[in-house]
Amino acid sequence: MPSERTADEDAAQLRITRQLVDRMEWVGFAYQGAALVQTALVDPFEPAEKTVVLVLGAAHLALAAVIWRTKGPFIRGGGAAAAWVATIFIIPVIIALLAAPGTYASNSSCVQACTYPAAPLLFVAVYPWVFTRAFGKSPVGIGLVVAVCLEWFLLIYLINGGFDRTSVLSALSSVIWVVVSYGIGRIVARLTGVVRKGEKQIQQQKTEEFFNFLHSHIKSGLAAIRLEQPNVPAMLEKVGELEHTVSEQRLTQLLSLDRVPLAMLCSERIRAFSGVIRIAETPRMGARTVRGPVGILIDRALGDLLKNAVVHGAQTVWVRMETRTGMLVLEIADDGPGFDEAVMDDPGTSLHRLRGSARELGGDLRRSGHLPRGSRLMLSVPTGEEP
Repeated sequence: MPSERTADEDAAQLRITRQLVDRMEWVGFAYQGAALVQTALVDPFEPAEKTVVLVLGAAHLALAAVIWRTKGPFIRGGGAAAAWVATIFIIPVIIALLAAPGTYASNSSCVQACTYPAAPLLFVAVYPWVFTRAFGKSPVGIGLVVAVCLEWFLLIYLINGGFDRTSVLSALSSVIWVVVSYGIGRIVARLTGVVRKGEKQIQQQKTEEFFNFLHSHIKSGLAAIRLEQPNVPAMLEKVGELEHTVSEQRLTQLLSLDRVPLAMLCSERIRAFSGVIRIAETPRMGARTVRGPVGILIDRALGDLLKNAVVHGAQTVWVRMETRTGMLVLEIADDGPGFDEAVMDDPGTSLHRLRGSARELGGDLRRSGHLPRGSRLMLSVPTGEEP
């Protein structure tokens, strides 16, 4: 049993880490590109060699743009990840060979392009699972750090024919860069564990709240129904109350999600008015979801506007919803007596408050046209997504 629990926890942390890496890999390539461009502009190179280094930097920046739109090597895994890791050994050799004669490791602050290996090593520290199949649980990251550091000393020896105080300080300064970057990666990896524990606590809290709901509302509601038998009207009233309670709980759960499913939200909110007013048309939104604040506003608008239609004597209501150039538009029309435009400017009315909330999100609530009978209100709110 303990091993199963550990496997579940590892899977949860892997999921969180994968999401983080997926969003950040492009930054690693952008950082490497910037490091190469800086090296080309600051360190001594002949014009032709400087051009080569600049081209390498531009290629990394271009890859960053591509990865930002697609997926990076660590998310792809396999050969793509291995190729990126291999560059931390290949590019330093190229830079060392391109450096002007007698200038490699001539600055005690750092060898040329010393920060280049930092990004891949950081991702190796954060996302070690990418090497699990090939190397098991061996300390691959530490081995890579040691290999990168030894490579600098080897290059200095081969190119300069030996060591002096400046070249040793240059190599040691470079070692600090890669060790710090790997250490930061390990810290980030630990933070993903903290996030996982937080998620677990939240999930446990929600489970407890749900069981409390079952006990305090469902079980007590069923007990009340049993007590009312054989009084059928009283039993039906209790069933209606229980159904309303369950519907409100479902709405609460829906609105707690990061992405709220519109079809389920509309269905739950409109169902509460079934039998009270005739719903002649309902929206069909398929699998479309919206961010939490937009979902909360749509739920509130449906509740307020349908309730107003009932209170003011409407017999039929039409509910429509669609997206228009990055805006979600909810339209509710009814055949009631209508209302004066000044109502929406009265701070004491639900319409005024609803319009204010819509405008806070960058949308609006307005009456569409002047009908001979009834009213048509349109709520618009930005979805926050590209059309």
